[in-house]
Amino acid sequence: MRCKFVSVLIIVLAVTMNLFAQKQATVEDINSNPGKYTDESVQVTGFVEQFIPETASTTSHYIFKGSYGGRIKVTTEDKPQINQEYTITGIVYIEATSQRPFISERRRSIIGGPKKPEDLIRDPEPPKNNGTLIVIVILASVVIIGLIAYIASTKNKAPAQGSAPSVGGGSTSTGGGDPAKAVPTNDAPTIVQPVAKELSTIKIDPVPKTMKFIPGQLTIVNGPDSGKAFKIAGYPTAEGNVVTIGREKVTGPKAFSHIHLNDPNNTVSRKQARIIERGGQIILENSSEVNYTDVDGTAYGPKETVQLKNGSHIRMGYIELKYTK
Repeated sequence: MRCKFVSVLIIVLAVTMNLFAQKQATVEDINSNPGKYTDESVQVTGFVEQFIPETASTTSHYIFKGSYGGRIKVTTEDKPQINQEYTITGIVYIEATSQRPFISERRRSIIGGPKKPEDLIRDPEPPKNNGTLIVIVILASVVIIGLIAYIASTKNKAPAQGSAPSVGGGSTSTGGGDPAKAVPTNDAPTIVQPVAKELSTIKIDPVPKTMKFIPGQLTIVNGPDSGKAFKIAGYPTAEGNVVTIGREKVTGPKAFSHIHLNDPNNTVSRKQARIIERGGQIILENSSEVNYTDVDGTAYGPKETVQLKNGSHIRMGYIELKYTK
């Protein structure tokens, strides 16, 4: 009976806290896992970076920048103040053309007065979801209580005949394992700095020594590899030195000039975009027929191009990169 009660309590607590946790989100949370928040009401804090009035082809909306650098489109009928920090509440939807998440605003509350954008950016990594932390603490408490109850109920039971008492004080296993494979518990772990091709957000092959790097570098802005920078080299073509980007896995002589995006949610295309070094300029071309590539807040459709500048932000699905010369 006790086990059934504990199991039911765990399920009820987990479901309740999960529903509560989903009400709070960051821009980065929504961009990294759109499916989790689709059709959900969320509360997000950030500041307005740009407002786009209504046109014949689009409703009025603004670009909402999260506290950790991520951006998301928010549709609204009421023009907000630029560079003003807000807490907004709205429903998350997915755009049919770009397959990117956006928020349909329901409420907006102002936080303080207008500020400079650099004053609103906090740590490069968002904090862990407090709701998840609460669930973990509660579940851990329930498990501990259950163990205490179990130990108390079996305390007076006699040990089985022939069983040997346990001997404490050591961390070495007394089983039949191979001693040569034992790992000392007091050894410090070895920390290895990952190279570009080992990053979880992107994967690229080593560049041959005979190839020259394209001027500048790319830095991952959001996700588990946030802050990691890497250089790329283009494959020589008649158009210039070309780098391809997308979920497609490229092998062979062109593998080094391909940025393989690790996107489990399929928010980017297999052939998403190309970076072309031509005549001293760095050009980005959107290759996808269905997914747009966003550069500095502007979405570019199939075969549209834009020149990358120092500090340009490139967003494909939930993956965001920054180009610096």
